[in-house]
Amino acid sequence: MAPIEGIKLGFKLADLAKSQGKKFTNIKLKNNAELNILKNENAYDVYITRKDRLLGATGYRGNSKSFANFMENLMIKVAKSFEI
Repeated sequence: MAPIEGIKLGFKLADLAKSQGKKFTNIKLKNNAELNILKNENAYDVYITRKDRLLGATGYRGNSKSFANFMENLMIKVAKSFEI
């Protein structure tokens, strides 16, 4: 993915989420990185960007209880990577 495409993807997902009345969460991390979560019924899209680059993306399909465990494990990895 070209560097500028990562940030364009972030804006597109945020706009799409807002236009469809869906939840979009943006969490600022250290080192100019952001954790972005898009909630879609029983689906979640999670991606990490830094400035104009997409650093990583993953998705989760399932219920909210399982998502909490998924996010806990993901945040442990993010915390180690971004020294939170």
